[in-house]
Amino acid sequence: MAVCWHDPILATVQRDPLNPRTFPDHDVDPFQLKSVLELPAAPPQPWLAPRAGVPAGTVTPYRLDSRILGEARDIYVYRPARARPTATLVLFDAHAYLSLVPTPTLLDNLIDAGLLPPVAALIVANPSAAARAAQLPPNPAFADFLANELMPWAATLGLDAPADRTVVAGSSYGGLAAAYAGLRHPERFGLVLSQSGSFWWGPGGAPDQPPRQPQWLIREYAASPRLPLRFYLEAGRFEDGRGAVNILTTTRHMRDVLVARGYPVVHAEHASGHDYLQWRGTLACGLIALLGRPERVDAEVANACPALRPDASAPALTPRG
Repeated sequence: MAVCWHDPILATVQRDPLNPRTFPDHDVDPFQLKSVLELPAAPPQPWLAPRAGVPAGTVTPYRLDSRILGEARDIYVYRPARARPTATLVLFDAHAYLSLVPTPTLLDNLIDAGLLPPVAALIVANPSAAARAAQLPPNPAFADFLANELMPWAATLGLDAPADRTVVAGSSYGGLAAAYAGLRHPERFGLVLSQSGSFWWGPGGAPDQPPRQPQWLIREYAASPRLPLRFYLEAGRFEDGRGAVNILTTTRHMRDVLVARGYPVVHAEHASGHDYLQWRGTLACGLIALLGRPERVDAEVANACPALRPDASAPALTPRG
């Protein structure tokens, strides 16, 4: 077996022992922790911690058998505490969005503050890393599972919402999957939230090599009739590796194509990389952009979500009430 010279170094990489700030911020294997560098002007992330007096919603695990996928899938259902949901969030990568990103607490705080309507969340788990890599990049079977099995099942729980009140969201491959689900099933998913979506992706090519047909989904949107969709796209300014085939550049390409086709888009860029430390804060920004009310963009929201400021240069959405 060939071993690269830097493999022994990578095997022992750990956080800076002199930096007290780590992510995650709970005690885990030091070789899995990361050191946090946050400069004074970094946008705050104000909705991540439980707030006094804010009732907690419930999270219930389910296991859904899928005929389309030929396997069972774990689904975690969040319900808000005080009101019947009027909107639905479908979110990928439950392993991260229930731990690294405290999604239930974030939703509790946003709903209680009136920044979101009562939102239910269907947080979809991956059965394995291999399944994630095969199903989140544009995969008709997975998109059909979401539209034709997951959403009808959610309706039996009283958690259905019209397409223009249903957000499909994810990060990295999950952001790509969200945009593809909107393209394939706009009758189910009218709101697309992509955090550092892998829009560089294309079919073909060897693992860890540039695809033979890069930016496939962007070209599909360019060639398709305009659909009843609205978008929140974001990327980090340090996600610019791999030449022109990178997340920062291709997210800008996606934005440009969508705007040219007449889609409402909010586009945000941050001084960040490809990590959940950033995504845990900006998930709130995307949800406010897609489901919130423009008049509720107060100083707290404007500080945390610069792209939602009234004077922001990004093309603006007209959020629903």
